[in-house]
Amino acid sequence: MVKRNIILTKITFIREHLERVRSHAQGSLAAFLQDRDQQDVVCFNLVQAIQGCADLASHIVSDEEWGIPSSYKDAFQILAKRKALEYPKAEIYGKMVGFRNQVFHQYADIDFEEVYKIMAENLTDIDDFVTIVLDHFHL
Repeated sequence: MVKRNIILTKITFIREHLERVRSHAQGSLAAFLQDRDQQDVVCFNLVQAIQGCADLASHIVSDEEWGIPSSYKDAFQILAKRKALEYPKAEIYGKMVGFRNQVFHQYADIDFEEVYKIMAENLTDIDDFVTIVLDHFHL
């Protein structure tokens, strides 16, 4: 059974980093593309929020004894198999992990237009994951 305090601590971590990303979402794409410091802050906090989701997914799978995920993406697939989340959402979260890997391992090749688009249009995917976890475990 999942440990409530660990889940809530991880959710707080995710929300804090997500809020840091949102605090930079008011400017234009052109301004974002010209501001390397803002790019760094957004990328770091976005990666932290995604990593928090991946850690949370892995923690749930482990605590519920649903198997041993071979990757972060697999942790989301296991959650879907166990009906803790829907398969289309598991695919979205798997793509988020792929984005996190790209930022982590190929920083020079980051498409900052894509980062801006994620910041402007896709942060609700992370909010949705938090809500799904809270609802599924009645927290």
